[in-house]
Order: sequence, then structure tokens, then C-alpha cells
Amino acid sequence: KAMEIGSGDEEVVLTAARMAFQKGLSLRSAGATEAETNAELEKAKSLYEGLLSEKNENRSPDAHGGLGDSMLALGDFDGAIGTWRKGLKQFDPPTIQIAFLARIADSYLNADRAAEADDSLKAIDKLVSTLGGSVPREQRLGLIQSQDLRRASWHMKRNEVRQAISILQEVVAREGS
Repeated sequence: KAMEIGSGDEEVVLTAARMAFQKGLSLRSAGATEAETNAELEKAKSLYEGLLSEKNENRSPDAHGGLGDSMLALGDFDGAIGTWRKGLKQFDPPTIQIAFLARIADSYLNADRAAEADDSLKAIDKLVSTLGGSVPREQRLGLIQSQDLRRASWHMKRNEVRQAISILQEVVAREGS
């Protein structure tokens, strides 16, 4: 209904896309049929694609992220990675770059393709180290924490248990301080 009223408003379309995506994931979790689940995910994908179309000048990093997420949920791994890589080329802010790189690294890790996650992990490490005071302290600490957990997962996928444990001990120590 909101789409009928505000189909030209980017925020309305983003919200509708997010809702369709979440509904698709919820349906999947609840054991709905693949057709029901995919219908919602396809709706989300289509809305995100509309936001990223040639005629739309206000291309949002959220639309790139959501489109990739939708593609991944629909089983299009390579399409998702490609969409996030396009986002990397279009948006310069380090926190947005980190968000795309994290999606790429997480996807490779979840697909048991740890070797392919390495470049993204290194790029995130580099970006996080340059943030300094450009982002609020809590946000920076959250990015560091997420990256450390991602790194620990990467080590576990490579059967480097000691390195993973060491990183996880740092994460726990940081949480306690």
C-alpha cells in the first residue's frame, strides 16, 4: 500500500524492499514453500534494482547492499558478490566500504571459501586502521569487534585454531573493559 502512495520516494521504496526481504527470510525460517519465499525475495530484488536503475540518480549504498543480500538469499552468489563490488567502486566513505567488504568476506566464509575472503579481510583491516577519530569511538570499536570475529572465523575455516582462540580472547577481554 505504501508503495502505491510513495513509489517515487527513495526511502519508501527502500523500506518496502527491506520489508519484502525480511518477509522472505521469515517465510523461509517458518518453513514456507520455496515459491512463497522466493516471491518475496524477488520482490525485494526488483525494488532494489529499480533504485539502482540508470534513471535514478540517487543511488544508495543501502540499495546495493540490499540487492546483493537479495541475490544471495535467492542463491545467486556471484551476482551478490558482483553487486557489492560495484558498490565498492561507487562509494568512497570508509564505513560504507567496510560494509560492502564485510558482506563479501562473510559470504565467502559462509560458503567455505575462506581463501577468497582474504583480500576483503585485509582491505577491512586497512580501512579500520585509518578511521581514527573520523567516526565515533563506539562505532569504531564495533567495527573492530566485528572484524575480529570475522578474522577468528577465517582462522577456524583454515584450521588455525590457536590463532582463532587468541583473537577471541582479545574480543572477550575488550568486551570486559
